[in-house]
Amino acid sequence: LACTGAEVISTADHAVRHQPLAPDGGTDAWLAGVIDGLAAASAVEQPGGEEGGDGSGPFRLGVSAEAWGRALRRGDRLAAMKQDRCNLSSDLCPVSRAELEKCTAEGGVV
Repeated sequence: LACTGAEVISTADHAVRHQPLAPDGGTDAWLAGVIDGLAAASAVEQPGGEEGGDGSGPFRLGVSAEAWGRALRRGDRLAAMKQDRCNLSSDLCPVSRAELEKCTAEGGVV
């Protein structure tokens, strides 16, 4: 779930079905997938502070609801792939970016 302040975005309608080898270990992978998905979004610098636009002022993440949805689904896929491949309760994720991109291109089949 993500809340933009105006709406709540969920991936519940696009749930990833999988058979995890380990019941835990997906949280860090999920967060990494979401952050990676949001990295493609633009950060919007807020006016105020010192003028000159040197990048040291406050900013907010300007992300559309669609971008949030894509980022959340990316996190879901990465967490599922990590849990399906690794039976260790670990922060290390054996899934490569190429594997995640392929899964995304195939519509999220894990």
